[in-house]
Amino acid sequence: MFTLRAFLREYLNLQKGRENQSEVVEYISDSIEYKGSQLWILIFAILIASLGLNVNSIYAIVGAMLIAPMMGPIMGVGMSLGMNDFDLMKRSLKSYLITTLFCVGTSTIYFLISPITVAPSDFIFQTSPTIYNVMIALFGGLAGFIALSTSKKGTVLVGVAIVTALIPPLCTAGYGLSSGNFVIFLGALYLYFIDSICICFATFLGVRMLHYPKKEFVNKKQEWKVRKYMFLVVILSLIPTLYLTVGIIRTAIFNARANRFVTEQFNFKGSSVLYNKCSYNRDGRKVIQVVIVGKELPSTSIEQVRAKLPEYKLEQTELDVMQGTNSADLKNNPPMRDMMMGHRGDLPMAPEQANRSAELELNKFQQNDQLSAELLSESKLLFPQVGSISVGNMLQSTTNPKQNDTLSMAMVHLDKKMSEKEKNKLSEWIQTRMKAKKNFSLIEK
Repeated sequence: MFTLRAFLREYLNLQKGRENQSEVVEYISDSIEYKGSQLWILIFAILIASLGLNVNSIYAIVGAMLIAPMMGPIMGVGMSLGMNDFDLMKRSLKSYLITTLFCVGTSTIYFLISPITVAPSDFIFQTSPTIYNVMIALFGGLAGFIALSTSKKGTVLVGVAIVTALIPPLCTAGYGLSSGNFVIFLGALYLYFIDSICICFATFLGVRMLHYPKKEFVNKKQEWKVRKYMFLVVILSLIPTLYLTVGIIRTAIFNARANRFVTEQFNFKGSSVLYNKCSYNRDGRKVIQVVIVGKELPSTSIEQVRAKLPEYKLEQTELDVMQGTNSADLKNNPPMRDMMMGHRGDLPMAPEQANRSAELELNKFQQNDQLSAELLSESKLLFPQVGSISVGNMLQSTTNPKQNDTLSMAMVHLDKKMSEKEKNKLSEWIQTRMKAKKNFSLIEK
């Protein structure tokens, strides 16, 4: 135990390579306010990030986060709490509010005048923080403050600026405000606020862990008054944060249980889960939506699966199973239709364009259903081992969004074993029948 204690003290000692505390406090204090050239740099960074969101350029978004990490005012609030410095807190909160207003205002103006009316980037739809967002912001904030407290900061602050990702939510809020979509606007600010609180709390923990000196007051009544105001600010900030965090954790637990339920229970011979979507609404309504392809499941099997929901602690959870992918089913189930077609429910789209797009997608699903039935019928003569066939198309994503393409896919269930030579012939036959000259994949189930 003595050796282990000595080993841990040697390698985990935060006092090694520490910067002078007064220099760290001065550095954070100087980085709190964005004025003059610093504010213009922030405005340009917001414009770059908005452009990146608009044209789906991850390089522009990351570059904007490096130009203006936005950590100063937030870390200033955390340090003021740890050091009992009310004046520093007032400066930090004022700067945080002004900076946020400038960022949202800039992105709103950009999206109002941008010729591209729809922002395709996935960042736009990240308006619901998860437990992972909370953990990343918390650990990122701790890493950032500890890096600031050392004489060799290295590239840690650069990495923290990227992982905490405070700029994209502000641009997303501007996009929501410019398009009149207050769900996106409030959701993005919600994500930004959660990240800010986590970074602030991480800084507070760092200040106390490294034993930064608290501000002393000559007048004890003044000290008590300052502490009372600071305590009030902390409580007002923590109440909504704790409420939101509890909701995030509850949703994360529900999603984990729901995904395990779908994986373990929907394992039927000749059928496969094409899509599944879990939703935990703020009104407490819990829904699991599942799309089945291949052999259609009888209602008794679905009821048996539904009866097992309590075993996964999914009581009072609705199970919506869709199979057959025919146009009637899709039209009667708009949420499932949007999920299968890859549409975002909060994406602004003209009604005529939405209807036209829906009809095209429905035609594709109908054609695939018909082709699957034809292939199965023909395969009985050519390949008797085949039990079921399902064909379709899916988006093949790559590291370069410009190279994304559509992948033709066929899922085949074999009742009997088939040699590799016969499998190759089967693959070539299906590929020819699907007219898939490239990007074809055959999945044996």
